[in-house]
Amino acid sequence: MTRIGKPAVLLATALLLLVATGCWDRKEIEERTSVVAIALDKHPAGIRVSVQVPIPVKIIGGASGGGGGGQTGVQNVHTFSTSARNITEALMRIQNASNQRLFLGQARLLIISEDVAKAGLRDELDALRRHPEIRRNIWLLVVPGEAHRLLEFSPNLEQIPADYLINIVRSGTEEERIPNITLGQFLINLSNTSRQPVANVLEARRATAQWKGVALFRNDRLVGHFSPGETWVFMQLTQAKHGGTITCSCPAGDSGSFTFTPRQSDLKRRARMENSALSLHLEVTLDGVVNEKNCRMPLDTPEHLRAYEQQVERELERTARSIIRYAQQRKTDVFDLGFYLRAMHPNIWKIQQKHWDEKGFPAAHVTVRYHVRITQRGFEVK
Repeated sequence: MTRIGKPAVLLATALLLLVATGCWDRKEIEERTSVVAIALDKHPAGIRVSVQVPIPVKIIGGASGGGGGGQTGVQNVHTFSTSARNITEALMRIQNASNQRLFLGQARLLIISEDVAKAGLRDELDALRRHPEIRRNIWLLVVPGEAHRLLEFSPNLEQIPADYLINIVRSGTEEERIPNITLGQFLINLSNTSRQPVANVLEARRATAQWKGVALFRNDRLVGHFSPGETWVFMQLTQAKHGGTITCSCPAGDSGSFTFTPRQSDLKRRARMENSALSLHLEVTLDGVVNEKNCRMPLDTPEHLRAYEQQVERELERTARSIIRYAQQRKTDVFDLGFYLRAMHPNIWKIQQKHWDEKGFPAAHVTVRYHVRITQRGFEVK
């Protein structure tokens, strides 16, 4: 390289570095209003949209002993709420009432009232699907009553109420007590002709909130619910997740109860067609422990141990038959049986897919068999 060429290259490189900087469109965090939760309610005008935003000076001050002085709950947040014909128009009205630009990229909760869910979510989800800042891993929740009420309760355990709700769902999914249902997963199931979506249900009262199971959808409309106990069996039959602790009656007619906590779960499925009749068999293996026992029968022999295992099997199989029948009556295949047929039995699916929701799934003969193994019995005083 010549002496004239080398300085020219360095000068050109320096000019390129100046125009290639990544800070030309930066936006300081103090110059935007970060939304942590969004709530949707029915309204005569169309839709009511509420958003919760933290008040930074109170949160920062609470951590250092000044400013907010360690306040918790609704004192540390502000909730904007307005009604409009659609979500985009409502967000624009909220933007007009905010002193900074609204930023939805930090939102972790999408809370939907039962009334909105029963009317259908397709139009509402269309706006959120198109918004570039809405993340697909946002938690989707359905609440009884009005959704904005969930943004107004004041927990004592977190500075930001939305964080309290997020941690309920996050810890539950990590422990396999609560299904991991995000907006992205809901949209995937909604667009899949062999699946139906579900959503977690949360209810807040005063300073606490509680997970209440899952909401069942047929396409984009809410059609039913599973309780927490039913949801754990639902998770075992669909996701091979072990679920939570169940309470069973004592074996041999004893008037007491014992609790069983699953630790590991496995799921196997089979399908066959006979004379145009579809039969599906689900087989679940559960390993778990006995946490508490108020029964006279001890756990000291293999025969007694097997009696307790069979009692758990009967309880779970009874619940499984009940929730499958419940879903068939509402014509919603939330158990992913159609998805299983599509993937593993394409010849059967070709016959069933055209009328799966209306006739195939409701008429299918579905059987469930549990195999329970108690791996830890605990100590007993004799």
